[in-house]
Amino acid sequence: MLHEGLYDEGGPPTEDADVHGQILPTPFQFALNVESTKRIVAAEKDNLDGLTKPGFKIDFGEDGSSIYHKYIFRGGGYCIDVGCSKLIIDSKVKLKQSLDGIKGFEPNALVLADGTKLDADIVVLATCFDNMRPSVREILGNKIADRCKDVWDLGAEGEVNAVSP
Repeated sequence: MLHEGLYDEGGPPTEDADVHGQILPTPFQFALNVESTKRIVAAEKDNLDGLTKPGFKIDFGEDGSSIYHKYIFRGGGYCIDVGCSKLIIDSKVKLKQSLDGIKGFEPNALVLADGTKLDADIVVLATCFDNMRPSVREILGNKIADRCKDVWDLGAEGEVNAVSP
């Protein structure tokens, strides 16, 4: 719905749609996405209610512009459903948050930091996204990490910080 009409069959050529989608300044795009996000939330009400019931945390970005804002500022923090939402709604996939992390694994269980044991055949860890600098620091050390630019967020001129020089 954020790109309604642009990439639809019978829409403009992809090259034109790409230009249209990127021609406006990023902060203006955020503002326009607020109304689109409200339409998406209304259209997806049943799914969103079904996801929040078992504890799936949902937000629509600090400014209400949802996925695009999160993508630009964090490079993540959003979920694109490719089938798992229905499994969560139908209780076929269980959710458990442990803000303090995990203590370890046993043959058929996950042990949370508070000692709680969860029987599990499979464990999927949903981790956070971060700027690339902490990963570079951990792998290559401070000297290299200190030379890296920030990735994600907007620079002084309102352009997305990227990995280019």
